[in-house]
Amino acid sequence: MLTLDLLPGNELVVAHVVDGAGGERVIARASYRLRDELAARTRASLLRVRPAALTGIDDATLPSGCHSFPLDTLPATPSVVFIDREERIGISLILNEADCDSIQAEQARALVSDVLSSLPGRDIVERFPD
Repeated sequence: MLTLDLLPGNELVVAHVVDGAGGERVIARASYRLRDELAARTRASLLRVRPAALTGIDDATLPSGCHSFPLDTLPATPSVVFIDREERIGISLILNEADCDSIQAEQARALVSDVLSSLPGRDIVERFPD
């Protein structure tokens, strides 16, 4: 799985992580310092898929028009995780077209794809396969 963490100070940490019997294992990790304007644009774009309330890891938000799924029944699903200054968490699932084909889900997929294409390090999984 590819993880990208945009930290305060505009540091982007990109990692290739795999789940295993003993927990997660990091295959590769890289850090990048983003230009202020790229970091600001990334944050502003991702705020469009932020849940209205940060209610924890057991309560993921879906795009409008998508049906609820028990989280443990979904296959690996792209998501955007938000953590605020008080360390409250909110999760927005970015469902694939087979799981939800609403206009809002399509817009969320396009937005996240655009954001990812603008960031460095997204090829780390290909460069460092497990």
